[in-house]
Amino acid sequence: MGRWILCAGLLMACEGVIGDAGMNDPPPVCMGERCDNPICTGSECESVPEGVVVETRIPRLSHEHWENTVRDLFYLDERPDMARDFDRDTSASEGEFTTTYRRLVLSEGLWQDYQRAAEAIAAMVVEPSLAAGWLPGGTFPSDGASRDTFIRDFGRRAYRRPLTADEVGRYSTLYAGASYPGLGTEESGVRVVVQAMLQSPHFLYRVDLSDRERDDLIEVGQYPLATRLSYLLWGSMPDDTLLDAAEAGELDEDGLRTQAERMLNDARALELFTQFHTEQWALATWADADKDTEVFPDWRPEVADAMVREVQMLFEKVISDGGNYRDFLLSRTAFVNEDLARIYGLEGITGPEMREVTLDETRAGLMTRIGFLTHWSAEWQPDPIHRGLFVNTNILCRDVPEAPPVDFDSLVFEGTTNRERIESVTHEGICANCHMEMINPPGFALEHFDAIGQLRELDNGVPVDNTTTFVFEDDTSATVTGGVELSQAVAESPFSHRCYSQRFLEFGMGRKLAGVDAPIIFRMAEGSLAGEMSVRDLAIELASSRTIRFRTVENLEEEEAAE
Repeated sequence: MGRWILCAGLLMACEGVIGDAGMNDPPPVCMGERCDNPICTGSECESVPEGVVVETRIPRLSHEHWENTVRDLFYLDERPDMARDFDRDTSASEGEFTTTYRRLVLSEGLWQDYQRAAEAIAAMVVEPSLAAGWLPGGTFPSDGASRDTFIRDFGRRAYRRPLTADEVGRYSTLYAGASYPGLGTEESGVRVVVQAMLQSPHFLYRVDLSDRERDDLIEVGQYPLATRLSYLLWGSMPDDTLLDAAEAGELDEDGLRTQAERMLNDARALELFTQFHTEQWALATWADADKDTEVFPDWRPEVADAMVREVQMLFEKVISDGGNYRDFLLSRTAFVNEDLARIYGLEGITGPEMREVTLDETRAGLMTRIGFLTHWSAEWQPDPIHRGLFVNTNILCRDVPEAPPVDFDSLVFEGTTNRERIESVTHEGICANCHMEMINPPGFALEHFDAIGQLRELDNGVPVDNTTTFVFEDDTSATVTGGVELSQAVAESPFSHRCYSQRFLEFGMGRKLAGVDAPIIFRMAEGSLAGEMSVRDLAIELASSRTIRFRTVENLEEEEAAE
């Protein structure tokens, strides 16, 4: 294996004792650095209301949000695909999503990008073929009354709230003075209003002007609530139905649940979940897989793209069917084309189209899919260390301490099989603290899958040993043989359900988990673990929570400005 597996493995060595909780203590609701000072632990969280986190009142739209919002604002069939050329957001820290508001600053270059994009979009949407699809009544305003109606209707959707009388007046004046070569008065007026609104902070930011205090909290107003809900579940602006519900004052806790149930039936919700899962499990990087074609002669780059799409389609099916998070880890449903079918050992499937199949009993969910197994492998040999590390960090939200310095040149790999060679350099000393009970075992359970996810019985002529004991964060353990038993053990662990719930909250709210989130995480995770809450139910629970409905009197505007 050489230096590749050497570096891959030993960088994960760590010091310390696995698990601080006693064997009889309930595992903490929030784990490690992701949740400092939880306001409750274990079953006591069942009766404790979640707190509210200090956060900004004006988070900027992420680039994904901007693309989705422009598409929906003008009822376009596709996103404009302009944000990929925008100034990049600040670099993400480990575990951060593209939605994390801490990263969403406004640089000078991005402001210029917004200006150029607003000009291009305004010019595009006044073309007759598109204008009829989004203008009120399908026609350009013909008089002062219809002009102001256009400004109010479009402004309500662009600002995600009704315009004030002053705002209507300013846009009306701007409209009246507009002139573009080759365009009539009405077309010019519409174009300049669109161009101006798309550069307004009220479009580019999710502005919360709520001011009704209740003790130390502020009840989020109806229109900001509609915006919070729509970006949580759609990653985009509220539709007319949601804005109408806000206008009618219907967005109380029950009203939010009603709207969330409706919105989760929309294709935009599935897009949102696909983005979340793609970021949470770094699916986009799976397409970079490259294999030794002498060892795997059927390998070609197109296989990697299909592997990513297969996992995305599995997640989409689970959500569409009302499935539970456990199904991500245990489902035998797969989507394959000819290339993937060959690796899975399926016969009778030809062509590039993806089709639904049921895998045999050697496979179960994410950890036994060829995309996962291929990505976490070297060019010709499986990588049990990174497979195991992924299970710990991305599925169980377990903190792995930073690796101590290692003298790579002094290490000597011994043994015949891949597992024996890894064990030979991680079984003692500082490496053993993390590797032997935490990092290595999930990877060893998957050793019967080769570097492109094919089943194998032999490794270098020796029978594969895929029996191992995995110690969870609370010091409980599971002895498993193979990927299916590993998947079952992880699916029954409360840590995996809590991890999924935590990460969805962090993605949806654009911030790290906080101690005051413990009760909502407890409700979501316990309901998921018991099989009483589907993935959709988890989203509804978060969508109607105090985390959505309230904010603190304090906010982060001054802190962000100082940074």
